[in-house]
Amino acid sequence: MDGERPLLLEEAAPRALRARRYAWLGEAAVSALRAAALIAVGVLLGARGLHRADSRDEPAAGARKVRSSSPQHELLGHDKDCASVNFTQETLMLISEGPIMRYFQMTARGELATGDVLKAYEASDVTRRDTRFAGMGERPVLGAEHETFVVFDNARSIGRFSSLLDSERDFPPVMLQYPDDDGSPSEFEGLAYDSKKDIFYAVQESAAHADGVMRAHVYEIALPTGGDGRRSVRVLAGPCDTEQTFSSANKGFEGADWLPLPGANKQGGYLLAICEGNRCLGGEDGRQVGGGRIVMMEKRHPPSDAPDSNSSRCQWVTAGVLHVPPTAAFMDYSAIALRPAFDGSTDWAVAISSQENAAVWLGRLTLNPQPGSHGAPHYDPARFALSKGRIYDFPRDNECRRIYCNIEGIAWQGEDKLVAASDQMKDGGRQDFRCWDKDQSLHTFLVPTDDMLGDTS
Repeated sequence: MDGERPLLLEEAAPRALRARRYAWLGEAAVSALRAAALIAVGVLLGARGLHRADSRDEPAAGARKVRSSSPQHELLGHDKDCASVNFTQETLMLISEGPIMRYFQMTARGELATGDVLKAYEASDVTRRDTRFAGMGERPVLGAEHETFVVFDNARSIGRFSSLLDSERDFPPVMLQYPDDDGSPSEFEGLAYDSKKDIFYAVQESAAHADGVMRAHVYEIALPTGGDGRRSVRVLAGPCDTEQTFSSANKGFEGADWLPLPGANKQGGYLLAICEGNRCLGGEDGRQVGGGRIVMMEKRHPPSDAPDSNSSRCQWVTAGVLHVPPTAAFMDYSAIALRPAFDGSTDWAVAISSQENAAVWLGRLTLNPQPGSHGAPHYDPARFALSKGRIYDFPRDNECRRIYCNIEGIAWQGEDKLVAASDQMKDGGRQDFRCWDKDQSLHTFLVPTDDMLGDTS
């Protein structure tokens, strides 16, 4: 840029180690303090040992109550053990982060048009596109040439960011304008990218239909690259209903990604969407951990001679349902992201985040292809399987309390990094004040272990 651009991100800094000096104490006083400290430590360790001994009879993680960032209810399922000897291997390492508003209000002068800045950036999903392979049908190559896109459930505009979240060297961030935008919320909760067709799928959580049934909506949209100067969204198709139904308007699909499988069907892949509630349910039933569900969908049109058929009608029908392993003992599921396993197999690495549990599950999706006609592999969704995987926690504060309370979007950035997007903090006392610092932000994390998918655990 021109040297006037301020720093957009706040790099994670190590804590300074401070030594306390007690020069004013005599040798006797120092000895007394040390003895008192040893006694106190012994008492605390004894209390911890009694607590853990009493906890051995607790139910499994799926039924265990844990501390919550919300005063409204206690959580069930996974909680972080900050005293674990494997703490550093179980915690995502923050690389960089910053409020989304900064990207648009503090960029170079003259880059923004009227209406680009929103009053709130309620980020609901994030995905990435590699401009080198767009439209070529290649498996995504995760590198620096990616663009990052963010959808917001309170607006139809879509945020586009340069290749690296801490850089504007390619092009400035911009809000891509949705056609005929009337200012109403988009309710977009998922954004997936199909590299073969160079199109995106924007998924609305769920909506009531005339028959009273709740179904999600899918839009097919085209988003311009940073180099062509366009700043508008093109709607190619939709809304298309999903065959999957829901019991609640605000507990439908909460994240999506595209699984490219050339030759598997007419679309060349499946749209994978994850339900927010366990077993795709709302209310208390949806909070019972251990029932994560990923719905695999393909687009179909009804036959022209079908009753009440309409040439413009379309539907995303369910091709299969993946059960998230109980290892991901989450109370909710807020996003899903895929990348190749990078090990020469047809497997894919899967990331699933939880807003309530402030953690992410990483595992392996095995496709188990069978020999097909003309030597091409045959893919059967019924044979797809997820590995046991493992959980990584988002960083906590000094007292092991949740501070990343609203992670609603996640995407792979390279083989060992994750980009996450945070929604706005819930008001009205529904969330702890500590959630305020990280809301409406973008974050980049490093996965701290080589065995990140838990293949050997």
